[in-house]
Amino acid sequence: MGVLSAVLAACAHLSAEPTPEARELLIAHRRKGVDPGTKWSVAAHKADVARRTPWPLLCIAAAIPVVSIAVLWRKSAELGEPLWLILAVCLATYWVDLMSGMLHLALDNPANLTSPAIKGLCLGFQQHHVNPAMIYKMDMSDHLRPMVTALISSQVLGVLIHGYDCVGLCVLLLLLTLLLPWMQLCHRWAHLPASQRSQLVSALQRVGLALSPAHHHAHHEAPYLHMFCILTGHANPLLNRIIQIPGFSPHSGIWAPAFICAKIALIISFPLAVQ
Repeated sequence: MGVLSAVLAACAHLSAEPTPEARELLIAHRRKGVDPGTKWSVAAHKADVARRTPWPLLCIAAAIPVVSIAVLWRKSAELGEPLWLILAVCLATYWVDLMSGMLHLALDNPANLTSPAIKGLCLGFQQHHVNPAMIYKMDMSDHLRPMVTALISSQVLGVLIHGYDCVGLCVLLLLLTLLLPWMQLCHRWAHLPASQRSQLVSALQRVGLALSPAHHHAHHEAPYLHMFCILTGHANPLLNRIIQIPGFSPHSGIWAPAFICAKIALIISFPLAVQ
């Protein structure tokens, strides 16, 4: 169902008059030119992914965990206590889940469709509401490949702040090498029909190590105003409360800068915490 038709159906079901949130979404989509009747094809998405993440970037991203392991092998004595390291990893995982929701909020905002920096990403995310099944119909590589840019940007920023041989930064980069693809898989699995999910994936979803389909499907109910986190979803209760605060609504312009600040905070604090 298209975005406009979904919102209209929801409004008709709930009341004779659209809610303010639904009306805002309708107006924004009409104004910004999103065509809910146009569904991206798998081939079009593949071409877009290849254009945004060329092979040189893939090679750079592949080198990041290799270099990180080499540094850790040489300087492992500088790591902190194992229990503190485990706690830091758990907190960082929760933080990445929260960040996934912040980025999702920014990219779901129709107003950002005119932003040159993230216009393409916004269009992809908002087309996802039009055609959610494409996420599991596309090739796995095309679903994971966009995470290359996120990993490389984290590495560049971390090196500028901590230096290339910082042990804590290497731990963080290895963690992100695992978490970013895992986040994509969790999102994909949440949309996969139950008949196509393996017993292992279903078990991971039940115990909270992967995003719950039921929780994520609530996000895909128009007007798409809650449940934005796509890693494990554990940060959704916190984020759902934050977006109720005036000035922090889902269509507020604060979420793109908030995501950038959260990413910088993670890259600054985590390496310092584990050494």
